[in-house]
Amino acid sequence: MFAHSMQTWWWTASPAAR
Repeated sequence: MFAHSMQTWWWTASPAAR
């Protein structure tokens, strides 16, 4: 699923955002 890819890049891009 594309959700996995997008979630991976955004998660790594903003680790402090979570």
